[in-house]
Amino acid sequence: MIHTKNVRRSRGISPLIATIILVVITIVLSLGVAFWSNSLVSSFSSTERLEVRLIAVSPTLFQMQLKNVGSFDIQITDILTMTNGVQVTRYTVWGGLSVLTPGQTARASSAHAVPRGASFDVCVITTLGNTYCAVGTVP
Repeated sequence: MIHTKNVRRSRGISPLIATIILVVITIVLSLGVAFWSNSLVSSFSSTERLEVRLIAVSPTLFQMQLKNVGSFDIQITDILTMTNGVQVTRYTVWGGLSVLTPGQTARASSAHAVPRGASFDVCVITTLGNTYCAVGTVP
């Protein structure tokens, strides 16, 4: 007499499903590593970015706004007014403020010698040698 045992046959997952699961796990892990490495790199790199915007221009005076939109302090060395590439005037930021911390905004003004109807450039130069300019026209 032959004895048969109840052999339970378990079925595994199909190779297609296993492949899909492995691909999804690989994609999720690679995205996690990508985001982690991006945040690591950005924490070590800083950028200098300055927004220069003219607020008001009159025949004898103009005002501008400076905003540090970068990620570290900006030291301003020179602020120049130029017409056709030639320096016309030099002016300072109100209150003698020459360092802008990230997110900080300051205003500057200057009497100018630019004739009516002429366009001019206002350029801010930083200690890193970067130049940020705004263009205006005297009414």
